[in-house]
Amino acid sequence: MQARLLLPAFLTLLSPALSPAQDAPAPAAAAAVSPEEAAVRETIAAYTAAYNKGDSAALAALFSDDAEWIDTDGAATTGRPAIEALLRNVFASSKGRTIDIALESVRRIAPDVVSLRAAATITDADGTTASGNYTAVQVKKDAKWHLFQFTEVDSDDAPATPSLLGTLDNLTGSWKTEGDGPANQSTIEWSASGKFITRTFSIAGTDDSEASEGTEIISWDAEQGHIRSWVFESDGSFSERTWTPDGNRWLILSRTVLPDGSVGGEEITLTIADKDKLTWTAANRSIGDQTLPNLDPVTIKRVTK
Repeated sequence: MQARLLLPAFLTLLSPALSPAQDAPAPAAAAAVSPEEAAVRETIAAYTAAYNKGDSAALAALFSDDAEWIDTDGAATTGRPAIEALLRNVFASSKGRTIDIALESVRRIAPDVVSLRAAATITDADGTTASGNYTAVQVKKDAKWHLFQFTEVDSDDAPATPSLLGTLDNLTGSWKTEGDGPANQSTIEWSASGKFITRTFSIAGTDDSEASEGTEIISWDAEQGHIRSWVFESDGSFSERTWTPDGNRWLILSRTVLPDGSVGGEEITLTIADKDKLTWTAANRSIGDQTLPNLDPVTIKRVTK
């Protein structure tokens, strides 16, 4: 299990993808729907039914205990109880409101983790309608699928980039490591909404570790006032990170949960040497009670912008 945290940390940071995003299949192709997409569609059906009944408890039950709801302004509501309270207030102020949801794409991120994008149409009791989109991350735990992150997306093109997130624009493009160690490639780009940065990565296998892939989602946390990211890897491990600017570098605190349930941590320093060159190091690394050695600096070069 140590091998996961021994891999280059920047290239296991926050979303090419594990499998291409797929358009929702036509009814005639229903037999080919994957188990993950079937689970997403079941959640959407349950979500729609609960919303149209104004049942905040049933709707909140679709979320994990530690889920996040992020609105179009970037404000986050964290935890199932807080999400239920948010929904309760919405229903209280909008009696008779209904929703219709159309699934647009589903992407498998890792075993038991999928991301999705959907279009939603809200109809108020007086017939007034409003349209928008949302993205979500759905995870399977104890044989049941839960919404882990739900993000509202403006239907307007290219909304303003929230706060410090725009300072990471110079990281967009394709990158690869130089020198010794496992070959790593990463592609970084803005989401369609302009409010998130996604990074997809692949890490070559070595004698000590298997090849892996994954996705990172980088977001501005308006509540806590800093950049956060979430990493999902193909072996089932996932990480949560906080980013702090420090001149031409970023200090990134990372907490990782491995597939066996053990927890690791490290402090990553990402330095922007110039527009086409990055370096990173990792210190204060651990898995459980075991301390791991620091990692020497790794150079990352831009392939394309």
